[in-house]
Amino acid sequence: MLFLLFLLSFLKSHSQLDYNITQWYNNKQSALSITFDDGYSSPFRQATDMLNSNNFKATFFIITNLIGHNSFANWTDVINNANQGHEIGSHTVNHYNLTDISPEECNYELSVSRDVINSKVKSPKCVSLSYPGVNIILM
Repeated sequence: MLFLLFLLSFLKSHSQLDYNITQWYNNKQSALSITFDDGYSSPFRQATDMLNSNNFKATFFIITNLIGHNSFANWTDVINNANQGHEIGSHTVNHYNLTDISPEECNYELSVSRDVINSKVKSPKCVSLSYPGVNIILM
């Protein structure tokens, strides 16, 4: 969470940069996505307040079969975040590496996770996917 506080502070103090990358929505000069993967409860319960108090929104990618288990958020947390303007995206049903499963299983992982999210979260609809099972190690 310390990094998130630093990032939000930096973004607020550097809202007008001297260079132009491209034009984004509403003619903004740049865009940044703040994302949280897996659906752990701490971002839902701690980061949301920091984001909201700084007028930032994030995307929370959830593994639908893990919502409500152990250290994961519950559906009330997920729905509350969506109602506050944060996006809820799919991180599949079971977090399988999609290259290791059959096309039918892959379709299940993608479509069922989206459908479950859309059945619980009325707005905004689930349109984003964070591909599971990929960990990049930088050396």
